[in-house]
Amino acid sequence: MVTKIDSHFTGRGSAATKFELKDVITGKIIVARLRPSETFEVSTLSDKSYTYLYSDKKKVYLTNPDTFEEIEIDANKIEGGVKYLQLLEDDIKVTVSFLETEEGVNPISFRLPQTHAYKVVGTTSIIGNTSKGPAMKVIEIRDGIQVQVPEFINIGDKIIITLNDLKYIKRA
Repeated sequence: MVTKIDSHFTGRGSAATKFELKDVITGKIIVARLRPSETFEVSTLSDKSYTYLYSDKKKVYLTNPDTFEEIEIDANKIEGGVKYLQLLEDDIKVTVSFLETEEGVNPISFRLPQTHAYKVVGTTSIIGNTSKGPAMKVIEIRDGIQVQVPEFINIGDKIIITLNDLKYIKRA
């Protein structure tokens, strides 16, 4: 996967392009310099929708909702980092990226959806002054994950949040 590109033109020679590449299987960073006459192989990734089943400390287990085929993928392959693992819950839809190689098709990463509905399991007192703007409070959705929501949200309500920044969108 290309993470950075830098083109360099010399006054009397030909151009060279420096690529910073990340090996999608091992995660290793590689720096390569190529001239216009050189070629390289382009790999493509394919994405498929899967449903979360369960996980242990090192693996996440997913199932294809159409074929019911189960796959396992390393927990550290989640896009955005392992901090997002605590947002996984039963039947959440995830997108798995596959790389086709000579050895076969391998899952290389997975990502959470942009939004998801969670049940409110805890709440705190209201934050801010009710006379200046909307009153907000902090609620807990699961495993200590906290989100700021409007004051009318109560324990037991289902809310939709963005998963990349944990912002409240609306009631589910």
